[in-house]
Amino acid sequence: MRDLTPAAAGPTLSPARALLAGALAPIAVVGVLATAAGLTISPAAAWGAVIGAVLAAVAFSVGPLVLTLARTWSPPAVMAVAMTAYLVLIGVLAVAYLMLLDRSWLAHGWTGWTLLGSAAASIAGMIRAAGRLRVLAFDGGGSPSPDDVTEARPAGEPDRPGYVTETAGQPGNEPTPHTGSD
Repeated sequence: MRDLTPAAAGPTLSPARALLAGALAPIAVVGVLATAAGLTISPAAAWGAVIGAVLAAVAFSVGPLVLTLARTWSPPAVMAVAMTAYLVLIGVLAVAYLMLLDRSWLAHGWTGWTLLGSAAASIAGMIRAAGRLRVLAFDGGGSPSPDDVTEARPAGEPDRPGYVTETAGQPGNEPTPHTGSD
């Protein structure tokens, strides 16, 4: 049986790609289902469903792309860029929707409902993808100090970050007790 713990599986190489895939796959499913249902009603309904799915795909692709660009920036800078990107995206979607309002070949209700369904499915997909990410929360290189670890390495297990090494417990390597004065 394969060990699926984060230490055994290793970190996710591209968290943004995993989030993007988690967002776009559900949008594609909702878009195809809505378009198929729309085809049974009218071509305008089908076009509305396609436009709704495309708008949702564009909207939910922005977040992971911004995270990729800003992954090494400071948290305040990332927040500023994320909020700016979100506000610009809302403006672009509003303009796109307003430009499509007077189109007779488009069933606007189908666009809106497909956009809403795609958004809900995309959020669920991103939550699922985020829960499966394996991102290191600390530097995995080198030997951990006794102050940084909480569990001993089981006998026969290879060294992994987060396990106490063989030097732990020897004189001079004991963890210092926390006094709460810092």
